[in-house]
Amino acid sequence: GGQHVPTPSTPKFTNLIPVSNYRSSNISIINGQTSVSSAITYLLKPQTVGAASIGAAEFTYNSQTYWSDPIQLKKNHYIIFFQEIELYQ
Repeated sequence: GGQHVPTPSTPKFTNLIPVSNYRSSNISIINGQTSVSSAITYLLKPQTVGAASIGAAEFTYNSQTYWSDPIQLKKNHYIIFFQEIELYQ
């Protein structure tokens, strides 16, 4: 059967506006070990001067839910946020 690569939920952005995002996934087999990865890259723009944050994202794989850590930001510039999930079978 086919391998399903989970896509994480979009995290909550505080004082940030998503300008664009790009999703990619990869399945590789090296020496009989299968790895599956899914990545999302966001380009974020600050709304106002001041602190900003990226909330936790989550995904479910084999009935198990996983969360990323939230991120607090102090500087306000364009931000590239990269989130990757890698699973081994």
